[in-house]
Amino acid sequence: MSEFEFISVLISIVVGLGIARLLGGLAQAVHERKQAPIDSAHMAWTAGVFLNLVLNWWVLFSWRGHEIWSFTLFLSLIVWAVALYLPVVFLYPPRKPASESWAAVYTSNRQWFLGAFASFAAADIWVTALRGGLFDPPIYVPFVGHYFVLWVVGVFVARPRYHRFLAWYTLLSLASWSFIVRRFLS
Repeated sequence: MSEFEFISVLISIVVGLGIARLLGGLAQAVHERKQAPIDSAHMAWTAGVFLNLVLNWWVLFSWRGHEIWSFTLFLSLIVWAVALYLPVVFLYPPRKPASESWAAVYTSNRQWFLGAFASFAAADIWVTALRGGLFDPPIYVPFVGHYFVLWVVGVFVARPRYHRFLAWYTLLSLASWSFIVRRFLS
């Protein structure tokens, strides 16, 4: 087993757990929809987090040709994977009363959720720099950096309108990045 295969198995497990938790949470939301109405912003976050998990699992494959591995690099990738997983837990906490609305779940976990997302953005820039792809494509750092800023602002701004915008903006811009920008800049 190569070093890449070794680390990719662990990261794949973490991402797989994130996807499983997200899908389980979505099923719970559908099942409890009469007691706790489904919130459109929460669903946008669900789709955005799912896309982020899948996109970054795909991006992990870009490490396959890396030849010199160290514990620092290994630890950095583990932290990156954990930061990728944490927003899922804050979006769909393990113990949610059936009567609590999904909007209330987001509101009560907003700072942790967006803080985890901002931590992921910082970790993503860090591991991309370690891979040597920080400026490939040249728009990568401004793109991820703008998310970092928006998510940090969301930690401090409690206005529901901002968070609804942020959920849909994150989903639509990440989808554009995934399906359009990366295709033409790669």
